[in-house]
Amino acid sequence: MITSSEDDMMGRVSRTGQPKNPHPVRLIGATALALTLVSGCSGVGAGEAAVIEGQVIGVTELQETTEQLNEISAEVSTPTSVLSDLSLMPFFDRAVAGTEAELTDSQVIDLLRANGLENPTELTIDVARTRQYGLSVEDPAMAEALAALNTLTIEDFEALDIEVSERYGQFDASILEVTQTTPEWITPAG
Repeated sequence: MITSSEDDMMGRVSRTGQPKNPHPVRLIGATALALTLVSGCSGVGAGEAAVIEGQVIGVTELQETTEQLNEISAEVSTPTSVLSDLSLMPFFDRAVAGTEAELTDSQVIDLLRANGLENPTELTIDVARTRQYGLSVEDPAMAEALAALNTLTIEDFEALDIEVSERYGQFDASILEVTQTTPEWITPAG
């Protein structure tokens, strides 16, 4: 039988009424709460650039993808433009699924390698696929997918589960882009 004194269970109290040795779980909980408050209200964690439809995109992964895309493209990519492309991915993937316009990973990898990128990251492959769909809108093979895309409403876009780190901005469903914003806690000098 395990017994403990009331003194051990309650913690020792100093003359000021404060515990001398607060319970470690309380300290951890208080520290976690403080870190949450300091890091902002976003659902995106430290080291994360965004969460798009459950896919966590790390800051390092985003930076590497941006660099890879800039190696092979004349058009400059930014982390924000990459996140904008990724925000469109769920719609393109659903619209082209099962059609002749659907691109496989191996097709996209072949395209990237043909343009000089030997070892693309998974995120680079996703962005390249989305961009390729966007470039193929005139292709007759995209007709069925475009018909599906044309039925989407602003409510469909607003229903996307997209959270972006304040570092990169926020997803604007009205223009289908991640836009740079100034966090509320930053105030202009003056």
